[in-house]
This record gives sequence, C-alpha cells and structure tokens, in this order.
Amino acid sequence: MKEKLKKIFNKENYRTQKLIISAIISILVGVIITVTRSYIIWDRSIIIAGAVFFFLLHFIIPLNKMYGFICDKRYWIALVFMIYVMVFGYSGSSIGMYAQVIQPEAWEEYQTPVLRNCKKYTFR
Repeated sequence: MKEKLKKIFNKENYRTQKLIISAIISILVGVIITVTRSYIIWDRSIIIAGAVFFFLLHFIIPLNKMYGFICDKRYWIALVFMIYVMVFGYSGSSIGMYAQVIQPEAWEEYQTPVLRNCKKYTFR
C-alpha cells in the first residue's frame, strides 16, 4: 500500500489524470466561491479557477519544466491576459464596485468616477 501511494504521489506518474482532476477541482472551487457571495460576477470565477489551477500545477508538474514553459511562452500568456481584460471590460478602477458593493448607503458624490461611468454588475 505504501509503494502504491508513493507511485501515485510521484510527479511523473498519472500526470494526465492529475491534470484533469485538478482542472475539475479548480472549476468547482471557482463556481462555489462565486455563487456563495452576495453578488454574482461570473468572470470572477474564471480568475479564481485559473489561480487554483496554477496552485495545483505545482504538485503535478516539475517546477523547472512549468516555469520554463511560462518563461518561454510569457508573451502569449500576456496576450491572452490582455484579451481577457479587454473582453470583460476591466478598466482598473474600483470606484464603481466600491459604490455598489462595499458602501451602498454612502453619498452619491463620493462614488462616481471622474471621467466616465463604471461597469454595471447584476446583484441578487
């Protein structure tokens, strides 16, 4: 039994199955964290799932291979990240979210962005 556990926990064995299981776990964690909040922002679940999956990769893939891949493909990763930011409309400003989530009872003059309106989210 002890040898079987050593074989399973070795980073080189059962890599495909471990990747599939970690992807499913990360998606479930992202959805659960998003649904249990008082406001639902679905694009946040993608960010959480990506962070959890990246964390789990450290236990599956040897670190020198993983970070070598990240270093080799860093421009493609940055391009995917920038496309994601543009598609979902992140502007880098948290003023609108502060007005709607953190302190909704505050005065309106302290909550509006200076140059334009903020992105609107749906709340329960």
